[in-house]
Amino acid sequence: MFNLIIPLPYLTAAAYLTAGGLLLWCYWDKVSSITNSQSGRYLIAFTIATVLLGLLIANRQSSVGRPNSATSSSMEFSRPTGERYQRSARDRTRFGSDFPKVLGYPSSGGVLMLPLDIAVAEYLGIPRLEKAHRASDQAEEDAFCRRLRLLGAKWWESEDTYIRKLLGAEEMTEMEEKEGITVGWPGKEGKGGVWILRTRSNAQMLRMCLDMQERCELLERLGATFYEDAREVEEFQEVFSEQSA
Repeated sequence: MFNLIIPLPYLTAAAYLTAGGLLLWCYWDKVSSITNSQSGRYLIAFTIATVLLGLLIANRQSSVGRPNSATSSSMEFSRPTGERYQRSARDRTRFGSDFPKVLGYPSSGGVLMLPLDIAVAEYLGIPRLEKAHRASDQAEEDAFCRRLRLLGAKWWESEDTYIRKLLGAEEMTEMEEKEGITVGWPGKEGKGGVWILRTRSNAQMLRMCLDMQERCELLERLGATFYEDAREVEEFQEVFSEQSA
């Protein structure tokens, strides 16, 4: 059996055309005698109006919700101008977007993004309930960016690029599509080993951890891999090589 689904505009047009056709069929043998009469002219006018009305309604219904091609590109990524939506390159934290995040601005360019949760905020020493700002000194900012990278932050060319790729307006690179890692440091960064989770399954539970110790305990329960030497972590090799250079 065919599972045929006909769009509503086509059904509407078909109904009006059928009605007009039935009227003509019923009175076709009388057309020659009534075309000169007042009632006959009314009948023909009504039939034509019925068909035209059906086509008009079908056309309007098919175009409802369809953006104007001339303006859709400019509307697609338009941003609200209210204060809560304004972004600044000075922002350390961002709460009014897809998810709370902490940002870093390396001197090499671009922006680092890391999901912000309670344990991350406590570990980095940044406020959770108010906006924070980047370091005014670039050397200090680069040091902070290194800490973000050792927590699994991802690099993007810019926030606008991130948004466009997130919405599918631009194609992501293979590296950008790669699922990120979740990191837990039981001791100081680079010492005491590190927990690495490479799956997002149940990762939302990590947002409830109050500190890094609790985060590490949950990572272990979720099946994370423990590395005694953080330099063995593939995602950290570039960070440590830059440090030793």
